[in-house]
Amino acid sequence: MKNSTRYILIILLLLFGWWLQDLLSSKPELISREKVRFANYFLEDFTLTAHNKEGLPRYSLQAKRLDHFEQESVAEIQTIRAEIFNEDANWTISARRANLYKDNERIEFYDDVKIFRPAQDKLPELSFQAEKMILFTDTETLKTDSHVIINSNGNSIESDGLSYDSLQGILELTANVKVTYVK
Repeated sequence: MKNSTRYILIILLLLFGWWLQDLLSSKPELISREKVRFANYFLEDFTLTAHNKEGLPRYSLQAKRLDHFEQESVAEIQTIRAEIFNEDANWTISARRANLYKDNERIEFYDDVKIFRPAQDKLPELSFQAEKMILFTDTETLKTDSHVIINSNGNSIESDGLSYDSLQGILELTANVKVTYVK
């Protein structure tokens, strides 16, 4: 009985030693800073207004949430509505998501983007719909490479991509343009 107990203890010690050696030889997984992404600040239910040199509002952003990531120089925005104040007409842009880049020079709108300009003076009502739209705030230019639908006065234009300079009133349609004109 004593011998069998010794043999069992020796076998258990050998198994424990093998298990301990295996445990110590495996390296722990390190969490790198590249995998972890933290916002350095966030805002909820906010309004941001940018002004021109004369102190007049240029544009205003309202959103449900903003998360700012300093390392990437980007702010990710959820449920956004932007109003662009222009001498000729004011514009409204809404989307489910947007990215606001460094110095607020570029805003990328995603997911159900809707742009609307009400009729004013001699300008007819105008609306755009797309899945993605980029606004360059300094030049007041809109660009997209996604499918876009433009409606004005009952007329419709569809295109795969566009560039629109709102200051000069120049609209460039990129590809696969389809126009529906109603008299």
